[in-house]
Amino acid sequence: METYGETSVKQLATFPDCHWIDHKPELSDTSALEKLKAQDWTNYSFRVYLGCWCSDSEHLIPIFRSLCDAAHIPETRVRYFNLDLDKVSPSGIEKQDRIEYLPTIIVLKNGKETGRIVETVKEDLASELLLIL
Repeated sequence: METYGETSVKQLATFPDCHWIDHKPELSDTSALEKLKAQDWTNYSFRVYLGCWCSDSEHLIPIFRSLCDAAHIPETRVRYFNLDLDKVSPSGIEKQDRIEYLPTIIVLKNGKETGRIVETVKEDLASELLLIL
């Protein structure tokens, strides 16, 4: 049975609708990716809101996970939140973060939001993430 709220990738992988969570596509080597690989992540963290039922989450979250691996972003710096069809969870944290669309990847520096990626990207995820940093 799928649960909602803060979760882990390991937990998400047990949900039938999240069968895609462990798929990590290969990334093209770009200058943006190279810059992310050189980034010091000490002061950064991420809150990732997704829906296992959401096709945009199915597309973007595996790319984000591949990017985290390539850029050496520690898993401990990423918190995942699974939301239901109404985009809510039992804790209601999504209200605090003003979540309207999924997926939403919130970038925080020293605990304060510096930007977010919502639903889709215009170019590629690495480039858009660099713009936020």
